[in-house]
Amino acid sequence: MGKLAVIMAVFLLLSPISGFAATPEVAPLETENILVAMSEFTTAPMVSAGNSFTVALKSDGTVWSWGYNYFGQLGDGTTTTAKRTPVRVTGLTDVISVSAGHTHTAVLKADGTVWTWGYNWYGQLGDGTIINKHAPVQVTGLTGVIAVSAGDEHTVALKADGTVWAWGHNWTGQLGTSTTTMYQSSTPVQIVGLTGITAISAGHSHTVALKSDGTAWAWGNNSHGQLGDGSTTWGGVPQPVQVAGLADIIAVSVGSRYTVALKADGTAWAWGYNYYGQLGDGTTADRHTPVQITGLTGVTDISAGAVHTVASTLGGTAWAWGSNNRGQLGDGTETDRHTPVQVTGLTGVTAVSAANSSGATVHTIALKSDGAVWAWGDNWYGQLGLGDYTSTNSFTPVQVLGEGGVGFLNLGATALADLTVVFELNGGTRIGGGEVVQAVPSNGAAIAPEIFRSGWIFDGWDTYFGVVTENIVVTAQWLRLGAITNNGESVSSADVVWVARHVAGHAGFELSEQDKRLVDINGDGVVDAADITALMRWLVGWELGEV
Repeated sequence: MGKLAVIMAVFLLLSPISGFAATPEVAPLETENILVAMSEFTTAPMVSAGNSFTVALKSDGTVWSWGYNYFGQLGDGTTTTAKRTPVRVTGLTDVISVSAGHTHTAVLKADGTVWTWGYNWYGQLGDGTIINKHAPVQVTGLTGVIAVSAGDEHTVALKADGTVWAWGHNWTGQLGTSTTTMYQSSTPVQIVGLTGITAISAGHSHTVALKSDGTAWAWGNNSHGQLGDGSTTWGGVPQPVQVAGLADIIAVSVGSRYTVALKADGTAWAWGYNYYGQLGDGTTADRHTPVQITGLTGVTDISAGAVHTVASTLGGTAWAWGSNNRGQLGDGTETDRHTPVQVTGLTGVTAVSAANSSGATVHTIALKSDGAVWAWGDNWYGQLGLGDYTSTNSFTPVQVLGEGGVGFLNLGATALADLTVVFELNGGTRIGGGEVVQAVPSNGAAIAPEIFRSGWIFDGWDTYFGVVTENIVVTAQWLRLGAITNNGESVSSADVVWVARHVAGHAGFELSEQDKRLVDINGDGVVDAADITALMRWLVGWELGEV
């Protein structure tokens, strides 16, 4: 690929005072485009709804999020209360899976590592701390992972060897360590006695795993029979128990105190808490063993939320049931449904996600085959991605807007990868370091580094790259004050004027029009090199020595 050098600016220096050494020649600032950084990585798009926020995975392996952000769960490095259109998660590429928890997020990269961000009071980020993180951090000591799931206050990962690992809160045994006396863990611990696992799902305070033989195993909170073994247990079950009477399972999803499963024949099953009819069997009675969801066949994806459930079918339609207090069922009403109802006006659906929120801010997300993302339900924190500040709920699906509210989000679209801006020195090595490298997200901003360091002054460093779309190398000549070089060079009045204009932001330090000389800055009765030193001391507070 050809290289393009573009002259960005030429800084003009005034003529030197008579009797002083000539100003060093200054090269113009140049930028060199060295690479158009289009991502070649591809993966399957994915959506995941958290507590008042949403996370989406593009086919190019980049991650995007929007909605509530008080704990930094959007991963863009901020804690702004809400982002109402998608923002890119900082510094992540080659991601293959995303999972939004209650107030934190976990993702899996193609290299088998797990990265997390957001709320971390119980160590659910797995980085060995209990400090919230506003940008991704790597989970400690965990590699070879093939699946990850974020629950309310804990996280679970499945390794390629079929073992399951968990970290975070353990108050009801949801970490599966055979004890509830270990209150929490900020690093991964292995689930006891569990092998041959092919899928996992973490919920409010219990966890479910699917084995290669089609059976499901569960552990943690069992107050409403959500473990599916026919019992209820207050205080939790800290080791896996088999879900009763269910085989040929191909997918599981854990909600808040209930569980749903998809069988190979396209039927869906549920058990646990059912006050709002979220089990979909036409009743509001808790079920301690699996019951089939009424009238639903050909299911391709299913997701359990806090108190509602959503599924997609072979025909590309979406169906929902359970609580509907915020319009999260998408049928145009606020009426709870105890059996599935079709989501209004939505076709071509390939994946769905119900928010596992313990509060009232409940919403639902769907991904269509064309890469578009649609949402409905509560919008108090902008989790529907509509770009508005009206916080208006939507009882039917609406399309999520694109970055900055421009166009619509398309998870199949290829975006620019993370980019690099290198500020490179031309003509020598400065004290305190050489080139300055910035990693910049695509379409992000690069801000020029400081121009003063240990006596060095660089031309061109006041350039601002507002929209970076390609890798860039910026080259600039350096100037160093003769007062501290000790190598025979000297500084001219032009250097002082340049510093005054470009460092201090002043335009008033001009040479006199009469003889192009500085005024008597230090008041010693003569205009000489000492005035330059005096001016520099006044401008930047440095003791530069004598010229």
